Order: sequence, then structure tokens, then C-alpha cells
Amino acid sequence: MESSSETLLSVTPMETDPNCGIDIEPYKGKSVKNVQILDSQITYNKNCGISVNTLGGKAGTISNVLIEGNTIKNNNYGYHVDPASTVTGVVIRNNIGQGKIQDKKPDQYQ
Repeated sequence: MESSSETLLSVTPMETDPNCGIDIEPYKGKSVKNVQILDSQITYNKNCGISVNTLGGKAGTISNVLIEGNTIKNNNYGYHVDPASTVTGVVIRNNIGQGKIQDKKPDQYQ
């Protein structure tokens, strides 16, 4: 992953905003690129299992994210992907469990 020296990926417990198991969210003006979430168990989160979020374009940019082969269950919903133009190249495929997707762009998911 190409990035700055700052932490760009945080795994949060249920009690911490945004209450998602995996939150991909860049700091303002920064970018997150080439992320793979593969063959993982993502369960029992108060909000979503995985969030890919640039706060509607207010944070930095996110590109080239692959979410594949995961088991995602017992969350409020499976995924949240920000529909902002600052999020590109997100591929979600071959996951088991929750597939409810919030705020998706057309033709973004396989």
C-alpha cells in the first residue's frame, strides 16, 4: 500500500465511531490505495462490517480496493461504500454472509 506515514486503516471495536469492523478512511488531503481485504471473518459490529469512506469527498481519496472471500455476518449491514467521486476502483466479490450494500455506485460491485 502506498501511503503517508500516518495510519490510514483502522480496525475499531463496536463502541467506537463509526462502529464498523474495518474502516478505510483517509485523513484530509491524503490517499489510500491498493487495499485488499481477503479471507477474513468480519462479525458482530454495531454498524457495518466494512466501510470505505471519504466523508462525501471531504477527506482524501480511496482507490483500488478489493474485498473478496470474506465471511461477513451479524453486523447491522455488510458494507458501506461512499458514493463520492473520490472513491474509485472498489471491487467486492465472492463474500459469504451479509451482502447488503449501502450507497453504492451503479456497476461498482461484482
